[in-house]
Amino acid sequence: MGWLGRLFGGRERQALDIETVIAAYGKVLDKPGAVQRDVSELPYDKSVIDRALIVAIQNFPEGVMREQLRAGYMMLANYQVLSEDEKLAIKEFDTISRLGADEDIDAVAAKMAAIGGTSAVNQRIEMEASQRLAEVSLAGKNE
Repeated sequence: MGWLGRLFGGRERQALDIETVIAAYGKVLDKPGAVQRDVSELPYDKSVIDRALIVAIQNFPEGVMREQLRAGYMMLANYQVLSEDEKLAIKEFDTISRLGADEDIDAVAAKMAAIGGTSAVNQRIEMEASQRLAEVSLAGKNE
């Protein structure tokens, strides 16, 4: 039985499903790349991951693991529905940022500013992250 199975007692199937969803999401988080991501990169629908994380947070005792679940819940805001133009801009931005160590910082900043196209994505992420912060701070308060 997995770590969530022990928390759910007789509801092993529900715990297994939640653990499977969270483990698959964790593998996606380990992939390198830009902070802004397309929802198509997620292993499950965003709402499924959202719910799995909330249930886990509500049922896991305070400690390091619960904080990691909360962090994962917050990072879900980085996954947005992106247009093709936004995907291209993010890819260019990511490429330039990885080359940045070899170039003058002002030159890298100028290239990044010239790309544009990511500010709308960043605004969506910021709005969703604010909502998620409020939700995750409530999760687990019913102990």
